[in-house]
Amino acid sequence: MISNIKNALENYKKVELYFDNDEAGNRAIEMIRNENQNAEDCRILYSDFKDLNDWLIHKSPSNERQVRYRRR
Repeated sequence: MISNIKNALENYKKVELYFDNDEAGNRAIEMIRNENQNAEDCRILYSDFKDLNDWLIHKSPSNERQVRYRRR
């Protein structure tokens, strides 16, 4: 899938990458950054989590309200 988008990314001034924090994510970031100097690895934002979604679930204030609502 990465090979399908690599050429399209050249059309952008800046590309932010939010892949999973696993081996597949590491490989994808490496492949894209080797060919696109405008790509930035943004996983530092959620480095302690599996992926961006996991971070969003744990950081979202509305998540606490939803969990409390379900428990009642």
